[in-house]
Amino acid sequence: MKRKPPYRHPVKGHTRSGIRVHRYERGKGNPPRISSRMRGSIPSNLGYSVTLYFDKGSETHRVPARTITDAAKQGIQSIQTPSIPRRMRIKREDN
Repeated sequence: MKRKPPYRHPVKGHTRSGIRVHRYERGKGNPPRISSRMRGSIPSNLGYSVTLYFDKGSETHRVPARTITDAAKQGIQSIQTPSIPRRMRIKREDN
């Protein structure tokens, strides 16, 4: 099977074997189209429930986030208890 040629894309400037190569474009044609079904869609009303556990109790916060990393950041930012949490549980909530 023959390898497909690369589509038109920019190549950044770099150093190859000690010689400086300036930026240029490589390939021919347009990039392949990705259908919306393949790409998938993330609902805008997605949220997470973040529970922070402390030595003496816990607290739960509902945060609007699109990724689990954003949910963790928002959960840490909304801590009410003046101590360091021992662990965190993040649960996705589909609204």
